[in-house]
Amino acid sequence: METSNLIVYVPPVLFSLVAGCFFLLWHLKLSDTWYWGAGFAQTALGFVISTFSIQPTFDAFASGLIFMGASYCYGSGLLSHFKMPMQTVQRLSFVALYTLALAYLVFVEKSLILPTVPHGHGVRLPARVGNHQGEATNEWRDRQGPRHDELHRRAGFRVARDLLHVLHGVE
Repeated sequence: METSNLIVYVPPVLFSLVAGCFFLLWHLKLSDTWYWGAGFAQTALGFVISTFSIQPTFDAFASGLIFMGASYCYGSGLLSHFKMPMQTVQRLSFVALYTLALAYLVFVEKSLILPTVPHGHGVRLPARVGNHQGEATNEWRDRQGPRHDELHRRAGFRVARDLLHVLHGVE
């Protein structure tokens, strides 16, 4: 196995280790909820399913549901930690709507690629955010041209300058 192929094992292994730590803390009564361990374990499983393909349609649907379950657990962990109401009905309603949208995109549209919003209708989404193998493409950025890249660079410099000014009083 090449060294470059080992990188695919890093996210599942790291998230599994963190999940194990959180489950251990919960078991030792040092943490009051198991939500964090479940969230990290689901994230690890989502990466395993996304990385080691079984069948593309199954992978897209299953990993989407698993990642949603992980974010539900993370949200539960935050709400529990800050002793806020769990808002179970609202959160489960969101999960149900997400599941319906995911099922429609995966089984009906057979694609998770976002369509382009027509000009004059507000925000413009990229025509493609990746190819069918999940690799990022530069198709949308390339259509914007060098002027767009220059504007992004200038904005980045302005943010860095303003941050330095705030932190250190540098002009």
